[in-house]
Amino acid sequence: MTNKKVASRSRSKRSITKRAIKSSKHPLHKRILKNPLNRLFAGVTVIAVATGVGILANVFSTAQISVAADNSVTVEAENITFNPTNAVSIFNDPSASAGRAVKINDIATVSATTTTSTVKELSVTAKGGQCEGAPIMEVKVDGDLLGTTPVTSVVWKKYTYPVILKAGSHDLEIDFTNPHSQVFSFFFFRWTICERALNLDKVVYDDPTVTPSPSTTPSPSTSPTSTPTTSTTPTPTTSSTPTPTTTPSPVIKPGARMVGLGDSYSSGAGADRTPSNEAVNVAVYDPTSVTRTDSCSRSTLNAHYLLARNLGLTLTDASCAGATTANILTTPLFGEPKQIDKVTSDTALVALLIGGNDAKALNLVPCVIRIECLATNINVRNAYAGIATLPQKIVNVISAVRQKAPNAEILVTGYPLIFPAPGQSRGICTWLSANEQTVAYNMQVALNNAIKNSVATAGGNVKYADPLAADSPFMQTDNGVGRDACSTNLNRWINGPNDGSAGAFHPNILGQQYYEQILKAAL
Repeated sequence: MTNKKVASRSRSKRSITKRAIKSSKHPLHKRILKNPLNRLFAGVTVIAVATGVGILANVFSTAQISVAADNSVTVEAENITFNPTNAVSIFNDPSASAGRAVKINDIATVSATTTTSTVKELSVTAKGGQCEGAPIMEVKVDGDLLGTTPVTSVVWKKYTYPVILKAGSHDLEIDFTNPHSQVFSFFFFRWTICERALNLDKVVYDDPTVTPSPSTTPSPSTSPTSTPTTSTTPTPTTSSTPTPTTTPSPVIKPGARMVGLGDSYSSGAGADRTPSNEAVNVAVYDPTSVTRTDSCSRSTLNAHYLLARNLGLTLTDASCAGATTANILTTPLFGEPKQIDKVTSDTALVALLIGGNDAKALNLVPCVIRIECLATNINVRNAYAGIATLPQKIVNVISAVRQKAPNAEILVTGYPLIFPAPGQSRGICTWLSANEQTVAYNMQVALNNAIKNSVATAGGNVKYADPLAADSPFMQTDNGVGRDACSTNLNRWINGPNDGSAGAFHPNILGQQYYEQILKAAL
């Protein structure tokens, strides 16, 4: 396994070199479009031109910055040095943050070195010129890919990337990789029909958990101004868990109807096990859901059952291992009806945990086990692409629940950290590198932020139960030892890598009890 990782590192370095060479020799591409004008006029051609002609802007500069009272750092795109000038232009735009912005219409890498305090979120305000597709923006910090984003908005939009950066100097890199234009030609005359270009307004390094202090106003600096943090357990970019209460919401009365929706983390796959005994106990599963190897694995020990029993509710649990948002709304799974069918007008409470399978987030597990799984790996990039589409999918689920049960309280939960956070012990996961811990952490925080954003968008009677809040039982340590899948802790909430069943890397009985705690706290 180690040899595989060493080989992977070598291949990665070679592929990066090849990519750089390939980009620096980018040819001029032309293709004749199928257009009726070609058949009507001699000498008339419609040409699509991908305007990369070997021009590669790649300049690291110490950008001019502004620092707010909350220590967020803003880098205006027009203050970054670009080279060559024919790949990039600065234009006036009253809607941009400083009245000016940058247009990139060729293959280019724009870079800047910036000094920041601790950063947990990086945002790029951008818009795209659309031409037979959207411009693609790759954002990197200190060489790590944060995301590959199609810039589909034609007005300024903030594209946000969760990240953990210590105080100090950091190198930002934004790649524009797919320039394109469509040109109409008539003999010696040429008209540009459309141009695919990337427009940049600003980049902001931020820690949303920091409250602005009116008494101090940091000054911009080109050198580190603070000592890097020594904390070994970063706090995710999440809101705090609501104050716990044991009193149900006024609408949730004993005997009221509750419905559980979601995937395997929701259904309780693996909930029959404890940290000290990972033997499978089929007796705790719904017999109708475990008749096949590709079953829903609904456990009577999952958080839905636990919460319903504690509050005296009547539960219908429709959650199913392997489910996506489509299996809730439109597509039956494993011979069962779509989950939304279980929600009725008299439903008082709906608990929802979904999205991991939509984003293919668990593909991270075999990736880190088999190879050195870095941010550039296709599994990670695909997960981020799935995460980008997730908020709207969950909003659609919430809307469908509201239509069927207008008076129901809706509780949405996220996913706890499967792997130890950066700086924490790798425990029994000796194959997990420090870089992989960061990659896994950032991706899992991004997944939860997408779910949380969907709740904020939906508003109203929807609440978010946050497993990554500082006071969440999932985030606690015992004598400095975490409770993740790699931990040797007997309070570990998740089945580890040595569990050979479908319940591996899924919540055990303690994990489902933790879920029940944060659900009750949200009520």
